[in-house]
Amino acid sequence: MKYLGGKHGIGKHIAEFMVKECPPDNVDGYLEPFCGSLGVFKQMTDKGYNEYIASDYHPDAGVLLRPLSRGRHVDPP
Repeated sequence: MKYLGGKHGIGKHIAEFMVKECPPDNVDGYLEPFCGSLGVFKQMTDKGYNEYIASDYHPDAGVLLRPLSRGRHVDPP
């Protein structure tokens, strides 16, 4: 999903920066509180963190996240 403010085009660069600044062996996991359409999050899920959490309050993001929960509980927006 493309929208104004989306990070799909730069998600890979942001993920590289995040891993450099917060390597998986220094933190418990990766939390993205404003994940939007997962432009950065989808670039982070193979970086070796113990846990990955994506969240967003926007209703459209909830629609996007629900199928990704794979049976786990996801609160509706």
